[in-house]
Amino acid sequence: MPRTKSRIELWNEFAQVDENGISRVVTAAEIKEQFNKKTKYAPLYWNKEGPTRNNGAFRGMITYTWEYEKKGSAIFSIQSTGINKDTERQEMKKNRPIRKDIREWHFANFKHCCLCCEPLESFKNKSKIVIDHKDDSYSDPRVCGKAAIDTQKKEDFQIICEGCNRRKDLYKQKYPEWRPPPGHYLQMGLGNYFIDAKGVKREYWYDGEAYRKYWKTRPSLAEAKALYKSLKAEKKQLSAKNKKATSIPVIRNKHLLKEAKKEYKALKNLRHFK
Repeated sequence: MPRTKSRIELWNEFAQVDENGISRVVTAAEIKEQFNKKTKYAPLYWNKEGPTRNNGAFRGMITYTWEYEKKGSAIFSIQSTGINKDTERQEMKKNRPIRKDIREWHFANFKHCCLCCEPLESFKNKSKIVIDHKDDSYSDPRVCGKAAIDTQKKEDFQIICEGCNRRKDLYKQKYPEWRPPPGHYLQMGLGNYFIDAKGVKREYWYDGEAYRKYWKTRPSLAEAKALYKSLKAEKKQLSAKNKKATSIPVIRNKHLLKEAKKEYKALKNLRHFK
């Protein structure tokens, strides 16, 4: 029985990759056609799984660097553009085993998705539940890589549904610098970040539970309201004294008033948030 070719061998053949790792431009439609015809190149096709979830490497092929032409969030064409010189780091990103006791701890201690709060019992198929690396740069050798199995901590992960896992990845592609939280949080007046226990500014996607806790434990509504009213009164006093808009007290008041208003609004909305 002939040996089944690896995905990279199939790509090399199908995309006519040269000795420098450069292929022809392959359209997504071409690959889908191979899948539909059930040819030997069918394994190159992706169905529901995002084709670039392994940190931009097409179908997990970290040997090469890649370029994609997109129409919206959909991939239109794919090309390998050279040999990846940072394969060691990519290998660490690819090898992301999670220790069994950590998986068991999360399943035992959480009954809902830590991002969207959907009850886990609503997912009859357990494959729809994911133990997620909070830091999806996968760059910490203590957490990622084969050796990390001995150094991982349960706090490095969160339990989420497959839908949120995909959204987290899609947001990363759309907002590479800083991912905002889902729109309903912003509409409620919550911020696009939280500060973790170590004082580090984090995205919502890093830890949904910590994000909600952070915004719930901000100053009390009464305190925020008092500060907001005090700064509004100060603004009137400065105006009565004909202070220039460029003066330091006015600039300071304007900045503090804006922040106080935002926080007061957020806390008012939190009264309706569970």
